[in-house]
Amino acid sequence: MIGRRAALALPLAAAARDADAQPRRPRRIGYVHSVSIGPANNATRIIGGHLRQRGFVDAQTLFLRAGRGDPAVLERAIEELLAHDPGALIAVGAPAVFAAARLGRGVPVVAVDLETDPVAAGLAASDARPGGHVTGLFLDQPSLAGKWLDLLLELAPATRHVVFLWDPATGPHQRDVAVVQAGRRRLTAAVVNPFDTDALPSALARAARGTVGVVMLTAPGITEHLGRIGGMLQAMGVPGVTFLANFVGSGFAMGYGVDQPHYFARAAVLAERILDGEDPGAIPIERPTRFRFAIDLRATGTLGLAVPHTLLALADEVLE
Repeated sequence: MIGRRAALALPLAAAARDADAQPRRPRRIGYVHSVSIGPANNATRIIGGHLRQRGFVDAQTLFLRAGRGDPAVLERAIEELLAHDPGALIAVGAPAVFAAARLGRGVPVVAVDLETDPVAAGLAASDARPGGHVTGLFLDQPSLAGKWLDLLLELAPATRHVVFLWDPATGPHQRDVAVVQAGRRRLTAAVVNPFDTDALPSALARAARGTVGVVMLTAPGITEHLGRIGGMLQAMGVPGVTFLANFVGSGFAMGYGVDQPHYFARAAVLAERILDGEDPGAIPIERPTRFRFAIDLRATGTLGLAVPHTLLALADEVLE
């Protein structure tokens, strides 16, 4: 039996749900990546795969575009997606997220942004209740940058200088946070663009050998460049940490970052919730809860570094 107080509360609860609900939106999703929608792109492969499993069909109910790292191309890509009248946009990478929020004509945006603080950037009022038309997946940059540096120092305790690889197109937030975290660990820091092929060798050559390490900050579309960067680190005898744990075999000594297959799949779930009528402003922003840590013993061996047992015990994957 339901008591009188509970019975009176039921209509109020229903009204609250109705206030958050919106009409069902067109079952069409536009997907835009800041750089690439090619098969080598992790986010596109993971999110696109989950959407197809849920019944979305390419060029019919699922439309994919890439900005190719060019703001003008990115704007045209979003206009092309809007012409298909999507019920939601999934935007990957800070440039795509900001462009979709600005140009999307109020279409809900599910962000996959590993570089931005959504509240500080004005994309959301709060994590719990974004309040606008943008929700999605974001990272806690201070804790992640600190983790990368702590791993680097545990592997190579002689490190006194760190070079951060940072894509300027992602905005200054993660760069600024990383530099602050380095200072708190009494490390000097330099910042270079990973897409500039001459910048990293020059920055490493200016540092004393054996006292410098590299941290690869998150950057959309960087995967196809990791082999070149990792090879350079090995040739110059420099330990590196990347945010992509599944790419440590490219020459980086360690990888620590979001469990991408698990986390990126959430974008498909959030987009469907919006298509079903939920208000994006009432869908909490999600932070990752699962991370992966990998060590490449081949890379550390080439560098002459003995991996502490404490790191080996923490690793989800060890390449030998």
